[in-house]
Amino acid sequence: MRRRRLTDDERRRLTLTQGNLTALYQHPSWSTLEAEVDKKESQITKTLTALALGTKGGVDLEQQAYMRGFIHGMRWFTAVPAQAERSLERYLREQGVPVPQEVADGS
Repeated sequence: MRRRRLTDDERRRLTLTQGNLTALYQHPSWSTLEAEVDKKESQITKTLTALALGTKGGVDLEQQAYMRGFIHGMRWFTAVPAQAERSLERYLREQGVPVPQEVADGS
């Protein structure tokens, strides 16, 4: 599938958005957010396990789907900035802009 060429305005907006998301990912508190997401995922998993083993009928499918979807949503949310950083680096390289090695390594 061929990529559509972006207009100058679309390219500026995309670069700005990806830059802002990259700044979030590089913020010192980002690891705290990721740790909280891990903690919440663990709590949800324990809750699902307890409900499945502790109730006669188990966990209904709707509740299971909701909890799985919530976990997937949290994972997506924490992955977006890292993906934006990689996309921005790839775009800059395609445009011939040198990307410093420490940026490319995520340092």
